[in-house]
Amino acid sequence: MTKKLPWQLLVLASVLSYSLSPALAAVSASQVKQAEALLSAGKATEARELLRGRVEFSDGPQTWFLYGKAAEHSGDLATARTAYLMVVAKDPKAERVKLDLARVMQRQGDTDNATRLFHEVRATNPPAQVVANIDRYLAMMNNRDQVGSAWRARATVGVGYDSNPGTQTSAREVTMFGLPFTLSDTARKRGAAFAFVKGEFDHIYRFNREFAWTSSATFSARKHFGLSDFDNFSGNFSTGPVWQPGDQTTVLLPFYASVNRIETSSKSFDDRWYSWETGVAPQIRYAAFDWLNLNLATTAGRRFYFKDGDKDATVASVSPSVDVKIPNAGTLSLGAALGRELARTAPNSNASFGVNAGWQYNITSNFVASLYGNYTQSHYDAPEIIYGNDRRRDDRTTVGADLIYTWDAIGSDILLSYAHTWNSSNLAIYSYDRDTVSVAIRKGF
Repeated sequence: MTKKLPWQLLVLASVLSYSLSPALAAVSASQVKQAEALLSAGKATEARELLRGRVEFSDGPQTWFLYGKAAEHSGDLATARTAYLMVVAKDPKAERVKLDLARVMQRQGDTDNATRLFHEVRATNPPAQVVANIDRYLAMMNNRDQVGSAWRARATVGVGYDSNPGTQTSAREVTMFGLPFTLSDTARKRGAAFAFVKGEFDHIYRFNREFAWTSSATFSARKHFGLSDFDNFSGNFSTGPVWQPGDQTTVLLPFYASVNRIETSSKSFDDRWYSWETGVAPQIRYAAFDWLNLNLATTAGRRFYFKDGDKDATVASVSPSVDVKIPNAGTLSLGAALGRELARTAPNSNASFGVNAGWQYNITSNFVASLYGNYTQSHYDAPEIIYGNDRRRDDRTTVGADLIYTWDAIGSDILLSYAHTWNSSNLAIYSYDRDTVSVAIRKGF
């Protein structure tokens, strides 16, 4: 292990070892191009074998970097480390390569040298996205090495406007039992200003580098001005084991519980408390590279309704996603979701499929912007007799944007959010559109 040696000495050792070794055949320009083509085609092992035995000390930094990338992508971390060390020896200002070297050191378990190298690059004031990536790696290493308890809490308060808090239709007439009915103003789309509060708490207890136990709790409440029938409260709790067999893979198996409450004019308990749900939510996350994360989230549980037992359902979902960090262009997230609800009655049972995309960009170290969108299609198993013989089919689309400014003077985030949703249904009563805008302040503890 090399944990006790400054990484600069490792560079010197690498230079000396190649300086004292017999000269090898230098890599030709055509071989460099061939290796680049192989690496671009995903044939990292072939690229490594092409360069192995040919690259020598006199070759330039770019050739050694190519050799290091080919070795890293083929899983040969020892060779990748040596190659990156040679690049840094030849070009001490190659900050990007130092990050590659630090990442390889981390994967080898050499966290001391990796940490020193990450801090050295961070001190050069790189772009905000690079700083965010470095901080993520440092946090991951520190969290895995720190046995014991750690927690985080955040509180958010804000105000906003919702054009349709009840997701009600704008249509004036709907067909029920084959006859046209005119909806009253209270049954149609109405908007209102609101105030809200949200609390978040996360806790982790780490037993060792591989095993931990995490818990989280979130609650949110919204009060509408003038439309108190749509005031709501939701609470979510999860807890379960975490297994991290290495720095790249994280497996979670949490149990979860949630509850939802919607205000009504009734004083009945069942009228106010809407639904609750319990289940498990296994997840696996894989950091394939520093720029690519793969995720698979699943849920399986039971949902119960306080007032309408016919809606009680077994629920399940599968949601694969991928996060791609684009140099100097932020992070792109792409995902999909498959869902199934099997209720006591067929008209309340449905299957859904959706896709989603998001983009986040650090404009400055204190200013983050993000855009997101998702589309979900839902099909119900049987018609609702009150609305005719057609089974309900919904197409829901949401687009939104968030701006977050970290105000260092007060140690808080200022959040500005906007979202637009429109739901198209073959049953007019379920078609609606909705705009929500809000401003809030968030404080971490």
